[in-house]
Amino acid sequence: MFKRILFVGPHSDDEIASAGFLSKSVRTSHEVFIATFTFGNTSYIFEPEFDASMEVLNIREDYIFKYRYPIRHFPNCRQAILDDLILLRKRINPHLVLTPNTMDFHQDHRVISDESRRAFDKCSIFGYESPKHLLLTDSMCYVKLNSKDFQKKIECMNCYKSQSFRWGSDYLAYREPLVRLRGIQVGYKYAEAFEVIKLMI
Repeated sequence: MFKRILFVGPHSDDEIASAGFLSKSVRTSHEVFIATFTFGNTSYIFEPEFDASMEVLNIREDYIFKYRYPIRHFPNCRQAILDDLILLRKRINPHLVLTPNTMDFHQDHRVISDESRRAFDKCSIFGYESPKHLLLTDSMCYVKLNSKDFQKKIECMNCYKSQSFRWGSDYLAYREPLVRLRGIQVGYKYAEAFEVIKLMI
């Protein structure tokens, strides 16, 4: 159904939220494209970590798009971001776009979510969960993950050693409970859940 999938991440570690789905999509021969819009103020640290995460997910180098907007200042760059998203739409013509959940309250996430809905108004759009910045949401789509996809998610997280202070000493404890909860909700061991912003079939 979704041959070409575009993940749009405000920050260079946001793909962790969808890493299981991205892994599953690559594994099942879908075309997966990744766009990240900032490496923050220390790109010399974050960009190599992001590159390592892309290797874990087996994303083709020519399917990766990097932008360098100022972190936490996306509201001031809204039109330029929209222009870049429109160029991505024309280049990729995705069937499904993964963007931050509409209830995500981080300022950069909100801009990417809002402008993605404008740029990709003719395709399906799912909103991924970023637990730290997410309020409750309705209309969920669940993606079942096998143990290999779950492990890829953890491996991606482990690429970001510089962010360990945000998650505590146990990386796994930050993400595993949510993945297991989503799995329980659909009778599976692991799953990721997405807000269904627009579904076109």
